[in-house]
Amino acid sequence: MKRGAKRGRHIDLRSPRGYYLDYASWADPRGPLDDEGLPLTRSVDGVPLESPGHVARYALGNLELYLESGTSERRDRFDSACRWLVRNLETIPGSFAGWAIPDPPEAFKGELGHGWLGGAVQAECVCALARAVALVRLEGAEEAIRSAIPGFGVPVGDAGFLREVGEPGDEGGLASLAFVEEYPMTYRISMTLGGHIRALWAIYDATRTTSEVIVPGLFDRCLRGLLFVLDRYDTGFWTRADLDCGWRGVRLAGPTTHSEHVLGLEILHEMTQALPLRETADRWLAYETSPLSRFAAAARAAAFDLVNPDVATASDPSRL
Repeated sequence: MKRGAKRGRHIDLRSPRGYYLDYASWADPRGPLDDEGLPLTRSVDGVPLESPGHVARYALGNLELYLESGTSERRDRFDSACRWLVRNLETIPGSFAGWAIPDPPEAFKGELGHGWLGGAVQAECVCALARAVALVRLEGAEEAIRSAIPGFGVPVGDAGFLREVGEPGDEGGLASLAFVEEYPMTYRISMTLGGHIRALWAIYDATRTTSEVIVPGLFDRCLRGLLFVLDRYDTGFWTRADLDCGWRGVRLAGPTTHSEHVLGLEILHEMTQALPLRETADRWLAYETSPLSRFAAAARAAAFDLVNPDVATASDPSRL
């Protein structure tokens, strides 16, 4: 069976090299480009703009192809996209820096405004720059990473990405929960699994890139948070995309996102050797390879979409 997502072919856990997911399909966008050849996305008011999620994936996709072929054009595209990320990093006074996303998904417009910051996009931008530091020594990239990583440790209520239960540093049970929000909404808990996994990868990469722990204990707290809630994403035949109670029903992961969940846990197990990650990844892979599970997931997803017409844009990376 063809998988919905592909593992990066040039991963190196000792030093950032290829990205964890193969984004080669993002390397040659079919839509409009800006003067530097970077992809543009159309905002709600109709003005084409660069969006950091697009630019980061364009960078990582071209990096994948450069590592595969050694073509200078692919290296130049990666370099150009990472320079854009360095230039367009915005600082929140007294807090951290991040990349503003032009418009929120339709489903979250009541909670997120224009120029919002999201944990998953922040993570992929950091991972692109970590590779720019390691492979091309891009000026300003390491400083950008140092400025961006603290956002993963700032609570959602303070305009950061971290969903916390209990006091920071508490151990055991629910009090140890720390989870990075892809959609950081103050009054609505989303807890999108793929976004949290990407944030863990970014924190891991930042530590290897800067040779220091920028936010002490953050990776371990977020890993414990993942382990504590991991079973809640398991429906017995497929994975949930999130733990959001704002939907009418349970939002299941699409085929590609489910595949990314499996790959994400496999890679995190390689990073941490946490056995529950490996065991869960194996169970979820069995769902992915089961025709009955795939059919059940597709049927449930179709029923969900009928009563949640705005949900599609909430998981469409082209909107970010």
